[in-house]
Amino acid sequence: MKDRNESARAMAAPGFAATPISRLIASPYSAGVLAMLFWAGSFAMVRGVALTVPPVGLSFWRAAVAAAIFVVWAWPYLAREIPDLRRRTWGLVWLGLIQTFGNTASMIAMHSTTVINAGFINAMISVEIVVFAWLIYRETATRLQVVGIAISLAGVLALVARGDPAVLFGLDFNRGDLWIFLAVLCWALYAATVRRLTAGLSPRSVLAAMSVYGALGTLPFYLWEHFVAGWRIELDVAFYTSLFYIALFPSVFAIALWTRTLRIMGAQRASVMEHLIPVFSVLFGVILLGERLELYHGLGAALIAVGIYLTAVLRSKGAAGH
Repeated sequence: MKDRNESARAMAAPGFAATPISRLIASPYSAGVLAMLFWAGSFAMVRGVALTVPPVGLSFWRAAVAAAIFVVWAWPYLAREIPDLRRRTWGLVWLGLIQTFGNTASMIAMHSTTVINAGFINAMISVEIVVFAWLIYRETATRLQVVGIAISLAGVLALVARGDPAVLFGLDFNRGDLWIFLAVLCWALYAATVRRLTAGLSPRSVLAAMSVYGALGTLPFYLWEHFVAGWRIELDVAFYTSLFYIALFPSVFAIALWTRTLRIMGAQRASVMEHLIPVFSVLFGVILLGERLELYHGLGAALIAVGIYLTAVLRSKGAAGH
């Protein structure tokens, strides 16, 4: 019953039209799953063009295109909420910057780290979200949520290690892994703070304001990369293809869907959904690259599914509802 109430509140939220697509994404669960699907695709795309497309340049244009789309989409709401947005300026600047810096750090990381290392470090995001929620707002996770996160994390590690624990002990970390760690910290901070910092504002206004601040925050680093470092974007098929996907799916659709999920469910319940990214990455590998499904894939996916059920779906007696 509570989940149906959450979906009903989402449908009634400002800027939310009742269409077949909106009815699908009204559920915080389906919205979160779709967001993880789009982000999994972005990791594969960035890795594919990492050696030819400058990371900060790609991040800036991704943010700029996304900002333009969000502003056009949200314009009637922005005009009405200008006074409220001004009162929340620093909170929205914070959210826009940490979100965009997280994306930029991940793009830089993919130039020098491996997919396995990135998956291992990214798996810690659910734990970091819970820690930040407690440190900043003193929000505590229930025992059931902690158990669910632990089970889901075990599933991620099974996928990262490919069923062999020795792989985890043999990981060789490098500078790129520090960038991934920074990216995960940014995403965790965003997830832990977005709900309270945007309460009372329409989703469209929030997304537009955050995206504009994020693009402006990335601009100085892009200018340095272009004019000082001399790493310039080649306007070729690789750039336009990667920009189209990254600007539209992970930067517009995924951010909108994930922000909705966080605002409805809260950071702690939603955090475990991040573990779906390696599951979808495996599916992309099977479908697009012809990779084989192994037993550890099924084991990891099953553990992640159980963890999501315990953390995000099943409520323990006395668990705090949102």
